[in-house]
Amino acid sequence: MSVPLDALYDQQLRAALEAWQHASTNRVVLATETDGWRFAFFRFDTTSADPLEAITGDIGVLSRDLVLQWASDKQIVPKLEYAVVHDVPHVSVNTESFAAQLLALVPAKVTKRAIQVFLKQRDSLLEDMKRPNLPSEVINWVYARSAGICEFEGCPAELFRDNLGNYGYYGYLAHIVAAKPKGPRGDDHLSAELAQSPSNIMLCCDIHHRLIDKVDPDSFSQERLKAMIATRVNWRTNQAATLSYPIVHALAFIGDIAGRTTTFSQHDARKALLAAHLTPVSERVAEYFLRDVQGGNDVNDPGYWANFLRVFRAQILHIHTAIRGDGAFGAQAQELAIFPLGNMPAMLLGGWLVGEARRVELFSFRRNPGTWVRPEDSEPPVKFEWAKTPDAEVGSHVLITLEITSEITDEALAAEMLSMPRIRIFPSTYGVDVVAPKGAMERFRNTCQEAWAYAVDVLHATEISICTIAPAAAIFALGMKLQSRLHPPIHMYQMAPLGLPFHAFTLNRHAISVPPHAPGSVLQLDAC
Repeated sequence: MSVPLDALYDQQLRAALEAWQHASTNRVVLATETDGWRFAFFRFDTTSADPLEAITGDIGVLSRDLVLQWASDKQIVPKLEYAVVHDVPHVSVNTESFAAQLLALVPAKVTKRAIQVFLKQRDSLLEDMKRPNLPSEVINWVYARSAGICEFEGCPAELFRDNLGNYGYYGYLAHIVAAKPKGPRGDDHLSAELAQSPSNIMLCCDIHHRLIDKVDPDSFSQERLKAMIATRVNWRTNQAATLSYPIVHALAFIGDIAGRTTTFSQHDARKALLAAHLTPVSERVAEYFLRDVQGGNDVNDPGYWANFLRVFRAQILHIHTAIRGDGAFGAQAQELAIFPLGNMPAMLLGGWLVGEARRVELFSFRRNPGTWVRPEDSEPPVKFEWAKTPDAEVGSHVLITLEITSEITDEALAAEMLSMPRIRIFPSTYGVDVVAPKGAMERFRNTCQEAWAYAVDVLHATEISICTIAPAAAIFALGMKLQSRLHPPIHMYQMAPLGLPFHAFTLNRHAISVPPHAPGSVLQLDAC
């Protein structure tokens, strides 16, 4: 019969023993190690002698009082029995074999004196847990290493002040290798050698202190506890390094794609910022417009973008105002970090609103690993190029196609577009993540700058139409380049999966308009 040994805290241990105490069909045996600190209570069925449960843990004030009372009270049935053994099993292992050996020993009825001797012996082995007699230099070193926070994995407990705000040493300095050879993780040679070594001492809160030394020490090896300390040291080092990182306003332009609601992870965005050596000015990344309350990006609905402009009118005006030098993003940080993910026209609009008046770090969501964290640049690195129609006529309507994810063929374009001078922007290798590395994004933005300058400065385009098949960050980056003060009207098209591209909106120097040109279809940003 499989009966694993379970580890309980003092209050839980007492509650379990009280339940065992009130069942006359129980036979309860306390097994302790000779000159050791391990112990375990076993519950057997009196009718079959089968082991039913096995528990150990923190035998603190509550459970020790109950055990002493149990040992001296002659009225209690079942009687508590006692056995001294060489090795008590470790936590979580199957104790069936040990239970059989325990019964073969014919345990004796326990006496209060025997329990007191065991408890005194165990307290002596673990007395270094209460407050190790350590030099102040060692204590200060451990607190400094841990930043005064419990070093147990995932624990945020601050141990340099109490609940009333009083400052002091409120943690426990737990030995990894016990200060005594027979203590938790003790060693005949290392215990004395490492007793006052900071590398062997771990700052813990009360709960985790008792967990690793009293409740379940078998689950926490030297290697596991040292790894926790190493992780915390790495965390503290990284936190200190962030003090030198540029402070940025982090913004997320998140929308719906092809009728599906996208999600945004604040945790992953902060992870990406720190990996890029940037510190966000606030705890949360500000999330901006583009979520469609009407239920998705219906590219076949001619009224979709008119509704978009109506729904997000206030949001667009807010972003336009905030981005200015005296706006919300102008006072505290000169740099922006942007996480764009949404439908193509909306991403172009977002980039156009942000512009390039300040430095902007763009992050591209990587679909395959599902993260914003930038990868290393590929080898060989992806290159970006632009190509123009030969002998393009100056002063004409120009078509720009952004082809990063895949090629935009002639068959995918309307006849009117095919008659325009065309500028293609494309990579040496198509893909959804090709602009994700920092170096790749910079190369891509430079290429966009060259293509845009050719369209407005060389061709002197009267109008520009744009079609894109590209990651959101790439479209956003192109939108940022559309900043010539006297730029011509820019028509953004949505690539429809079941038909030819359709006109989403037009960007003028001071306004955004959507077809058809009815009341409410124009959003004025500035006075003309």
